[in-house]
Amino acid sequence: MVCAFAVLWIVLEIWVLNLRPQPRYFGPVTWTASVMTALWLRELIPTRRGWVVGIAAAIVVADLLVIVARPDPVRAERVLAAYAERSPEPVWTNLSHGAFLLDERAVADRVHVAPPTQVPPGRPYVVTRPDAVSLGIAGWQEVFCNRAPPPLLLRPLAVLNEISPRLATLIRRGAADVLVLRAP
Repeated sequence: MVCAFAVLWIVLEIWVLNLRPQPRYFGPVTWTASVMTALWLRELIPTRRGWVVGIAAAIVVADLLVIVARPDPVRAERVLAAYAERSPEPVWTNLSHGAFLLDERAVADRVHVAPPTQVPPGRPYVVTRPDAVSLGIAGWQEVFCNRAPPPLLLRPLAVLNEISPRLATLIRRGAADVLVLRAP
């Protein structure tokens, strides 16, 4: 019964309602899976205590790895705040999150959030590399590039960068560099 509810929920939200799957939509499914796992483990405790401890430890380790591997969600805004702090001139950007970082460093008055078409000539524009490509400003002069670090779990493999450039590309996939471009 509980499994049928979980499957019905997924079918309803993805195919019937035609929603783009997002983590918050899977609350009922996660709750159902948690209850089912707890009931299953409760039945195993009397006969296979070692298995139950191993499964619980694996769940905890998997959760911790997900937390550790998560990239910094405001890394680009941290780079923007640091650059604005060092820059003697006003800075333009399309990064609208992280206003608290700008306030914290007292540079909020020197950072202007605007599309690239509104940037005065010769002024710096802070943007992530994927945004620069999608906004069509890839031809602007690059002043500075803050390279994104590889994901934490793949950093030990970074020593192999010298051996295989292809491997280096795979390790860095998904990490967005932050660019400072100068408007033409």
